[in-house]
Amino acid sequence: MRKLLLLTTLTTLLAWGCSNEDNEVEEVANARPLIFHVSETPLDNPESAVARRTAPTTTATFSSFYYRYTTGSSLNGEANASKNASNQWTGGSWPDDVETSTVVPFYAYANVSATRYVEIKDGKVYMDFEVDTQTNSQKDLLVATASDTYDHCKGNISFNFSHACGAVRFSISKTTGLSDYTVRVKSVTIYNIPSSGSYCFNDGTWTIDAEGKKNFSLISYVSGSMDVTAEKTYLSGENHYMFLLPQTLTAWDKTGTPTNAHVEIECKIFNGETYKVGGAGTNEWGKAYLPLGITIEKGKIHPVNISMGTALRDVSGNKYF
Repeated sequence: MRKLLLLTTLTTLLAWGCSNEDNEVEEVANARPLIFHVSETPLDNPESAVARRTAPTTTATFSSFYYRYTTGSSLNGEANASKNASNQWTGGSWPDDVETSTVVPFYAYANVSATRYVEIKDGKVYMDFEVDTQTNSQKDLLVATASDTYDHCKGNISFNFSHACGAVRFSISKTTGLSDYTVRVKSVTIYNIPSSGSYCFNDGTWTIDAEGKKNFSLISYVSGSMDVTAEKTYLSGENHYMFLLPQTLTAWDKTGTPTNAHVEIECKIFNGETYKVGGAGTNEWGKAYLPLGITIEKGKIHPVNISMGTALRDVSGNKYF
């Protein structure tokens, strides 16, 4: 009887062990990890024919990104992908609730904080985005899409990230109309720039929130100032850009108090002892204004020169000259 009991117990334990091993093998077999292949299209510089012919880079300027995918009319939760020790991009697995022959669309975004508001509406995927006011640490929103079946790609998804915003680099100079004047600048600020909107992954278009306006400091001296000459002086370092939403800015119409998009220049403009803007005292800085009606295109570099001349106006819209 004891022998029979021991034999029964041993048989049960062996069966349980085999069943556990079978489950482990089954779990590994059903795992379908995602492997990402990442590249990035560089910004297009309209002033450089060479830049226009530059092929997409084979490496990315970021080390991680977020992605979502849709199955039917549903949008999955946000997932993160990053480089592993083998320099391979991994993170997450193929959705287990769809057939391996079903096409799954993926939507990726980089250089943003997590928990970005993403929604599916009328069969398209949208993401809300807001431009960072800290111009010295701005990074462009990078986006990518891809679609495939598991049967075809075996979990390998290729993302070619592109720039969703426009890159603007500001410079400043004075015109010949002020050639007899000394122009000294303490700060430059741009005002009323629409800076929030919704990006559509499916067609690459933006819906701009006209009410979501921000101001951006281009340069500001705590002490001291810069002398403006006829030669352009850049207000940021080489390859350092402001990233703004693609749009045509509605410029101030130069009447009355500055509204819409405009530039405010804290400065002194004088000829000898005659001051047109500001005064001789250390803290006697005046302010001059110009409209800002530029067009910003997605994925392109835009050089913008602030030309200080006889068109400068005061806070009431009156010309200084």
